[in-house]
Amino acid sequence: MRNLEVDGTKTGYRKTDISEFFVEAQEISFVIRAAQDRVVDDDVRRMRALAESLPVAGEFRTQVVERGTEPARKATLCVHWTTTTLGPPRRCQPSRAQEMPAVAVHLLWVVEMNP
Repeated sequence: MRNLEVDGTKTGYRKTDISEFFVEAQEISFVIRAAQDRVVDDDVRRMRALAESLPVAGEFRTQVVERGTEPARKATLCVHWTTTTLGPPRRCQPSRAQEMPAVAVHLLWVVEMNP
């Protein structure tokens, strides 16, 4: 898949889920499909656990197209969101971690109810 730009917000897929990108891209709007279950909130918990603990902020219905042997259907999706911080990756040497500050991000989690 290629990166897209919609209304000035850039989108990236799993290949852009790297800490160096987050640090460099703090001045632009972007959406990234996460590939890593990162540590958030000052090493307190992981991103997925945080997302699953959030209250539902809204719901919407969408049409899912036919795929292989699965027929087309309507799906109800729940939206959860919060603001959190991502710290430097654990792979960084202590001296390099100082070069990679914590980055504030908006975490958006959309999941299908009763798939």
